[in-house]
Amino acid sequence: MKIVHNRYLLKDLKLLLVRSLLLLIFLVFLLSCVPRQGYAEEPVPGVDFMFVIDESGSMKAADKQENVQQALKLFVDLSVGTENRLGYVLYNDAIVATEPLTKIVTEKEKATFLSQVETTERSGNTDLGLGLV
Repeated sequence: MKIVHNRYLLKDLKLLLVRSLLLLIFLVFLLSCVPRQGYAEEPVPGVDFMFVIDESGSMKAADKQENVQQALKLFVDLSVGTENRLGYVLYNDAIVATEPLTKIVTEKEKATFLSQVETTERSGNTDLGLGLV
């Protein structure tokens, strides 16, 4: 009789454990549906573009026609007057120059944004990890 009693007790404990886990899963699901405080109601218009540009000495030979700068200029031309925000990091074996994300509205802002890229002298070695940091 004692063995039968323990078997039923073990079965009841398993059932209680399963029901508890199901209740916990339901509560987690329910809490995940509750809106969180502090998040923006509407998405910010525009898109952020951050360019990471290798300005090392090896790029003198690899990009003699300065295709990278031309592509950046074209992208900036297409983004003038939009809600997009552009920025860049120029690097070789050190960070050469940075421009934080900026909305470009006028031609003057466009010229200021591109001036550093156009005037930077390619030199040094390439440190890919630094460019990504």
